[in-house]
Amino acid sequence: MHIRELQWIEPIQAMRRLADRANLTFLDSAAGHEALGRYSYLSCDPFSTYMVEDAQASWNGAVVKGDPWDVLRGLLARYPQEHCFELPPFQGGAAGFLGYELNRTLERMAASASSGQRLPQAILHFYDVVVSFDHRFKRCLIVSTGWPEQDPAARAERARCRADEVAALLAARTPPPAPLPSAVVAWESNFSRRDYVAAVERVIELILAGDLFQANIAQRFTARLPDSFDPVALFHRLRTLNPAPFAALLRYGKLTIASSSPERFLKLDGRNVETRPIKGTIARSVDAKEDQRRTELIFPRKNGQG
Repeated sequence: MHIRELQWIEPIQAMRRLADRANLTFLDSAAGHEALGRYSYLSCDPFSTYMVEDAQASWNGAVVKGDPWDVLRGLLARYPQEHCFELPPFQGGAAGFLGYELNRTLERMAASASSGQRLPQAILHFYDVVVSFDHRFKRCLIVSTGWPEQDPAARAERARCRADEVAALLAARTPPPAPLPSAVVAWESNFSRRDYVAAVERVIELILAGDLFQANIAQRFTARLPDSFDPVALFHRLRTLNPAPFAALLRYGKLTIASSSPERFLKLDGRNVETRPIKGTIARSVDAKEDQRRTELIFPRKNGQG
């Protein structure tokens, strides 16, 4: 592993200098929270790509037979990563996204009523170089592993060369942000108001019946964007208006995901699992009557019964 410390650069500026590189992943903690927003990570130009489509795994575009999870375990084992506890936690490896539809590789489920966007169920790029940002100490580091080289000497040489490449890219002048269109018009929802209200009422009934304890009623809005639309500029503005501890910009060819979230879905650390959802919550009150009123906003009384 080759480690190189650079002069501090704001993560958003570094991302913009690498924005046109292939398969860029930017995991951004812009909220400045001591525990939840300490690190940001930036990677591009992966050496390999793992993908799942229709429950079928592929590696660099070639189909790999077998259970997708077993395939992924085998690929991760091929590139064992030594871990340095003095560095930010992510030090190279696989990064990308796992779609909700990936659950169909774990359990039998009824076919979806909607085909959705027909996106891959998962994309994980394997990165040999990561630029990490420690917001607490204002440190910017290049961590270069030298993968996929297996010979130790060749791997060490690749690690140094790749660090040189990334350092040169980060030394370039930051391009000016592209202007956003004044408005995105003609947003369309996959719900009508009546259907959405009916879905909420149905979920409340199921919760009160004890059939489930939580549901995420996702509403999709779509709009046609102009050819000049710049997703990097969109993310930059989103980050400015809503700095979040768990934000991300993924630029994977024709697919771009721009996310700004206060939630942590899952964190796995050894045998410890942490989740930080905020859906369906409401602040409690020390006043009993006010507390009851807020509770009834989520669980309304029926026929005068609690």
